[in-house]
Amino acid sequence: MRHLGKRGGRSRVDRQLSPQCGWKAGVPWGVAARVSPTLNRAAIRSTLRAPRCERVYARHSRWLTVGQWRAIGVVPYSSALANTEVATLLEPDGPNGTAYLLTGNYRAILDYNCSNFYALSVGLLANAITGR
Repeated sequence: MRHLGKRGGRSRVDRQLSPQCGWKAGVPWGVAARVSPTLNRAAIRSTLRAPRCERVYARHSRWLTVGQWRAIGVVPYSSALANTEVATLLEPDGPNGTAYLLTGNYRAILDYNCSNFYALSVGLLANAITGR
């Protein structure tokens, strides 16, 4: 799949989206994570008001570094995110279901189509295609 290949250490998505959409090269859109059953969800609730797509962003937690997420019991299944990278938690099926730590690149996908289901589908399909 030539169109998904890397050139100069950057994927085609990184090369095309970086300047236009706020895509941060070399950072995944998000990663699946294991959430501790004792996680205090009230403590991580976002208090920000989204300028658009308020219902979509209302499902996202506040932003913490991956290191902070680890400290409170949210552990990524992948080492693709540095401990200093900021991410927000999304549990699309609610507590005790699948969970994702999402980066600013996920927000770039949402800028195209403001739907968590759309953005998750795009991200997961991209992972499947690239073998991540």
